[in-house]
Amino acid sequence: MLVDPRNIHANIIGEHGDSEIATWSLATIAGLTIEQYSRNMNIEFNDAMRDQITHDVKTVAYEIIDRKGYTNYAVALAVTHIVKAILRDEKSILTVSTLQSGDYGIEDVYISVPTVVGRQGVLNTVEVPYSTNEVSPFENLQICLKKLSTNQIYKVYE
Repeated sequence: MLVDPRNIHANIIGEHGDSEIATWSLATIAGLTIEQYSRNMNIEFNDAMRDQITHDVKTVAYEIIDRKGYTNYAVALAVTHIVKAILRDEKSILTVSTLQSGDYGIEDVYISVPTVVGRQGVLNTVEVPYSTNEVSPFENLQICLKKLSTNQIYKVYE
């Protein structure tokens, strides 16, 4: 993209790993969608490139584990960011796993969505208008997570 990665704003929702969903429809550089920025800068950005980036983001943890055996530094950085947001009452919007109570039509499941985090922890979630090709896998994922958590609860009480 020929720009500092810190200027690319994009979210991964759902969960970490194979089922995570890259929200390309809302990804921006300097307030422009990726497509708009690419056109303005005469940079090629096509579906194959988008798919490759999505694949790389989904599999990078496996590569790190293969090389080091663990991913503790990345987890520590993420936790540090969350703790700072809480201690400093930043009211930062972070994509964190949050118990859903109706946003996105989801109830009683923890799933990662943009969430305002401050001194009281989760202050609220930000319901974002994702594209159709992002909503469908998100809905399927939340159904799977809900079934999985329900099955685990039943196992605890068996």
